[in-house]
Amino acid sequence: MARYVISNFNAGNFEKITVAGTSIGITSTLYTKDAGGGKVTHASSVFLSIETESVRIRWDGGAPTSTDGHLLVAGDSIEIEGRGNVRNLRMIRITNSATAHVTVHYDPTIQ
Repeated sequence: MARYVISNFNAGNFEKITVAGTSIGITSTLYTKDAGGGKVTHASSVFLSIETESVRIRWDGGAPTSTDGHLLVAGDSIEIEGRGNVRNLRMIRITNSATAHVTVHYDPTIQ
């Protein structure tokens, strides 16, 4: 089932992540973005879609395992909102390596 997101925030970065046997999050340099004029804006949400295989995710600060965390299978997508949740997002594959596509949204009002 396709899920579409129209976010209140500006899409500003995209990342393709290979999810393997060690939990991984988005690249740390994507947590913030130069907003120009000496200002920095922070990632406020991510839209995550799983392209291949199955993964488990957590965004509470803990690391998922192949048996612990929210299950997403190929074709699933989810939007994670909140600056802390974006920083805490972690994924791990269940059996075979998976591919996740992530679009990062930024709230220009958060400095």
